Amino acid sequence: MKKLAYSLMAMVAASVVTSCNKLVEIGALPEPTKYFIEMNMTYDDWGLDNTFISTYNEWYWNVVNGDTLEFKVKENYDGKEEQTNFTLTRHNVPITCNNEDEVHYVYIGFGLSLQDIPLQKDTKYYFGDVEGVDTSDGVVASGHISMWGSMELQKSTSGWMKFTRLELIHDNDEGYADEYEIDLEFAFEVRDPETGEVTLKVENGKVLANPGQWQVNEVK
Repeated sequence: MKKLAYSLMAMVAASVVTSCNKLVEIGALPEPTKYFIEMNMTYDDWGLDNTFISTYNEWYWNVVNGDTLEFKVKENYDGKEEQTNFTLTRHNVPITCNNEDEVHYVYIGFGLSLQDIPLQKDTKYYFGDVEGVDTSDGVVASGHISMWGSMELQKSTSGWMKFTRLELIHDNDEGYADEYEIDLEFAFEVRDPETGEVTLKVENGKVLANPGQWQVNEVK
């Protein structure tokens, strides 16, 4: 039943991409913007063994539900002083398997929650189970990276993120979110909770020139 569900989800993702392509052809949608992502991925179910994946995922603004690949940074999140949250979801990332005719579409979700820790460039933010991990080149925070779509939800057991670029693109008026672009490096792994076996591993991850918004909220 699960395999059927994941197959249906993959078909839906592929049909969305195909439908958008047709709407572009008739002029109902503009040409999509392409955003870069790469990683080395190990996932036995798809025959991936440290396989290098370098691809673009196309993005159209979804006028129905507002889906976006823009990241969000919220300082003083929910009115709490020095609480900073970062979120980003990349939609319909194509993963080409060893058989080049087989392509799986996945979502990759990033989340980071910092309390009394600044979100800044070139700091490595570790999260999850860091026991036995040398974190001396960064800081330990609360966060996760998840992958889902053509697979069962895979939520990181441990991992890290590092922002290698945080560039202000447009400084909006006070009270409005400023526009930024980021470059992000990342890695994570997922372990079976019963056996401790690594079931999914991603290394050397990079997201480049991802747009988004940075909002500073009032402290309550």
